Amino acid sequence: MLPEEDVQRDALRLLYESTRDAPDPSSSWLELTYQRLNLEDLNELDRRLFPGSIVLLNTCESALFSPVLADSFVHFFLSRGAGAVIGTECPMTIEFAHPLAERVLTSLLCGRPVGEALLEARRHFFGLRNLLGLAYSLYGSATARIDRTVI
Repeated sequence: MLPEEDVQRDALRLLYESTRDAPDPSSSWLELTYQRLNLEDLNELDRRLFPGSIVLLNTCESALFSPVLADSFVHFFLSRGAGAVIGTECPMTIEFAHPLAERVLTSLLCGRPVGEALLEARRHFFGLRNLLGLAYSLYGSATARIDRTVI
């Protein structure tokens, strides 16, 4: 709404363009490579997960709880039968998310419960002086595990 001749118009153009098409902050969504997955769209599906499934939401703010959010991905998966959901409540870099996921998934495939797998990953990275493992939260049962050891 700034006049064309206002110098602040050019200075603020990038900020305006980056927020102009931002999604509604009161809805939950995950940005995928080619499109956005809205929680509202998932809620329309009447599907249940395998009982006791373990869900690892290894994306930024995937476990975000906020007073402005009506629902969350954590609640969505738990209400459809997941035994446990792991996610972050803050932005996370791929440089950390990928190694953490490898450690957690390897532990799960070795037959460890999800709580133990997450704790082991946190301890590993703590030993490397990296506290980012604390950004991951576990919801549901810490004793959920894969029925059959794969590794």
